[in-house]
Order: sequence, then C-alpha cells, then structure tokens
Amino acid sequence: MLVPLKLAPGLFQNGTLYQAKNRWARANLVRFSENTIRPVGGWQEFTAAAQVDPTITLNGVPRAIIGWRGSDGNQTVAVGTNTKLYAHLGGTLYDITPTGFTAGSADAEYVTGGYGDGAYGAGPYGVSDPAQTTFAPPAVFHLDTFGEYLVACSAPNDGKIYVWDRSVSDIAVQATGSPTQCLGVVVTPERFVVALGAGNVSRHIQWASQETTDTWTPDISNTAGSLDLEGVGILVAGRRAKGETLLWTTDDVHALRYIGGTLVYAAERIGGKCGLISPGAVAMVDDKAVWMSKGKFFLYDGYVQAIPCDVSDAVFSDLNTNQSGKVTSLTISRFGEIWWFYPSAGSTENDKYVVWNYRENHWMTGTLPRTAGCDSGAIGYPLLASSNGKLWEHERTFVHTDLSGGTLTPYLESGPVEAGEGDQVLYISRILPDERTLGQVQLSLYGSFEPMADETLYGPFTVGKNTDARMTARWVRLRLDQIVEEDWRVGVIRLDGKPAGARGSPR
Repeated sequence: MLVPLKLAPGLFQNGTLYQAKNRWARANLVRFSENTIRPVGGWQEFTAAAQVDPTITLNGVPRAIIGWRGSDGNQTVAVGTNTKLYAHLGGTLYDITPTGFTAGSADAEYVTGGYGDGAYGAGPYGVSDPAQTTFAPPAVFHLDTFGEYLVACSAPNDGKIYVWDRSVSDIAVQATGSPTQCLGVVVTPERFVVALGAGNVSRHIQWASQETTDTWTPDISNTAGSLDLEGVGILVAGRRAKGETLLWTTDDVHALRYIGGTLVYAAERIGGKCGLISPGAVAMVDDKAVWMSKGKFFLYDGYVQAIPCDVSDAVFSDLNTNQSGKVTSLTISRFGEIWWFYPSAGSTENDKYVVWNYRENHWMTGTLPRTAGCDSGAIGYPLLASSNGKLWEHERTFVHTDLSGGTLTPYLESGPVEAGEGDQVLYISRILPDERTLGQVQLSLYGSFEPMADETLYGPFTVGKNTDARMTARWVRLRLDQIVEEDWRVGVIRLDGKPAGARGSPR
C-alpha cells in the first residue's frame, strides 16, 4: 500500500511536537514554493568591484539598507550603521557620513541617571538616581528617497534629517532649517519630507513645504506644517503607501492623508494595540503593509487585521524583548515572502528569522544572522547585512555559510505522521520519492510507539528512485537534509507500507 505524505506547506510550531501531527514542524533554510520543497537560495559576499580592495567591511552594525536607481539609470545602495552612513554607487563604496553626526549604540541599553539628574536632596549625596534610569533603544537609521536624493535620520542617537544628492564628491548634509531630535523620517507620495517625533515630542510630526527639503517654517506662501497624533504611543516609523502615508507608534497605526488647503494633511487612527516592535519591522507589499508587533503580526490593506500565524509561539517565546528594536524585515518578492530577522532569547543580536509567504499563506522559521536587508529590484539580488559589517547578495548561489565560513545545511523535519487514528502500527518497506528527488537529499525516519516515547532512527537514506527501508512504528516522523548544494526539489514522498495491527506484528 503506497501512502502519500501530503503534508501542508509551512511549519506548525504552536504547541508541542506531537501537536504538529501531520504537519511540518522544524526547518532551516528551506522554503515551500509551487507545491515543492526546495532550499532557500544561498549567498555570496557583496563587493566594491571598482576599488583596488573590493572587500567591504562597514564600520558599526548595519541597521538599514535601501536601493534605488537615479535618473541616470545607475543603481545606488545606501547602508546606515549605528556609527556611519555609506553609499555604493558605480561599483565603489563611499563614506557619506554627515559632519558632526552623533554615533549611537549598537545595542539597546539602560541608562542610569547621573549625579544631579534628579530632584535636589532626593537621594544619597554623590550617588546616581535609579529613578532617572531610562531605556535607550539601539541606534537605527531611517532611510527613504526624495526623487533620486537620499533622506536619512538616525534615532535616537542623532535625530537630525540629512539629504544626499547622489554626488560621489559630496557627503550627506543636514536639511536646512529641519527640526532636530527627531525619531525618524519618511517621504510621502505627494513628495513631502516628514519628520517623526520632531523636537523630541513623541507624537508630533512636522513636514517641509512640498517638493522641498529646506522650507520648514509655515507661512502663506508654502505648504509646510505640523500636527500631533492622537493616542499614547511613541512614534516608531513611517512608510509611504498608495494615496497615504502610514505612521506607526509603539501602540497604534495612523494614516496620514493629503487634504490640501491650509491644513495640508490630516491623520486618522486606523488601528489600536497593533504598534510596531521596531523601526525596521514593517514591509510594504504592493498597496499593503505587513508588520511585527508585540506578540502578533498585522496586515493593513485598507483596514488593520491580525494575521493568523502557525509559528507565533515559537517566535515570541524566544524573542529577546530588550533587544527587539533590532528586528528588521524585507520582502523577497520573487517567492512572495516577507522575512523578519530577530534576536532570540539567548542572543543580543539578530540570529533567527521568521517568514510569511503571503502568496501561499504559510510560515517558516530558521536560524540566520542578518541585521538589515532590502529586496532586489533596483539592485540585482536581495542584499542583506550581518553584524560583522559584511554585505551579502542572497538568492545568488546554493552555498550556505555562517559568519565564520562554516557550512549550513538546509533541513526540514515533520511532526508525527499517524496511521489511521494513531491506533494502528505501520510496517514500512520502501520509500518512493517523486522523479525530481534523486540523490540530492537524504531522508531519515524516526519511529515510536507512544507520543513521549524515545524515538528510533532509521536511516539516513539517500533518496533515489526506490529506496529500501525496514521499520515498524505507530508514529513516524520524517527529516530531509540537503546533501548536494544545488537547487533541488522535493515533491510528494510516498511510503510503501501496510497496517501491522494494533499490537505491532506485521501481517
């Protein structure tokens, strides 16, 4: 009897391994696409080809990347770290860090108030005041484009708004007359530069006159202005969308809409208790926004809704919440995916990822250290960064390496697969893969007779046209491991077996 293992795509990690019955449960560097299992594309180091030394090692930890093309058609990449701002143009890397830029911390940290910060006589003489301790998130650049210009703001360390004109002989400069102590910046579809948290007022936004970066004082001859958002959250980030600009706080999300006249803009609160977990945790897909919040994922496509997630328990129970300001996201539109990288509970830096395939609606997780990224489009391949200052072109090879050069092996593992209602023992004699899986992966089977019992390993078997296997179990789990660094495929695997009765003797 041939038993096809038609497990639904994606992982299920909400509960125990047994609760992932008849589902895939664990994986790394594997994706589901068009009814097949395949490896996530590998990566190679991004270089500065036009320089004598093409190796790129950025100073600081990269926290934001943006790619775009200028009017000359040439691709440009800007990367913001906690200490520097860089541009890659024409095969050359340039340091465009503004003069007087204030570098920030690579990590979130608690800052204890110093002597004299509190009220006079409030504590022991000469001792810092614990009541003045504040939590400072990591320094993160906000990057956007204004035409072919780059607009940038690093918060919370520097808080100024900078503009770079794509001239390789220039560095970024502070936008004339722009507010300081900002929490971020965004450019609207109507070409207004908007300062978030201007003047260190947590829900205050201020914009320059339309089509300008240097006219910030309102008068009857321009369209500069400002407003305050309703609610209690602190502004985190903004993104332009179709016909509106979305603004996230730690608590809610608002739509900033152009109304013209003397007011210019109006803001509507479109969702509550759905705040953004970090400045980089939102991805734009067509006219939609998808983001990570505290304990949930959300989608906005005209209204805000929570996204059911089959791996939320695994992700949010293993998130280092103190360092959650480092969470970053990007789309890999070729496969209809949104990736989030986050620091696990045992790490202070991003080391794990979660992926939502928005076309096929399934979730994947895994381990990979990346601190920022952007999709292909203006650039040839998705470009991601790691904490050691390296940039990587993804989906370009099928070689997967860690930061020390060691090999990472893509794998996929299922939860228990039962015969009948779980009361039947299954005797398995052969493994029959589909015709696309010939010697590129190996298959291991784990058998047991009780959900909590020790498992017996059978294999691994190199999967060929017809692979002999001999095992008897009530519950069977599968594991696939890559053995060839190629773009392999796995379709429906079939097991040749028969019920052996409830007591386990083959018949």
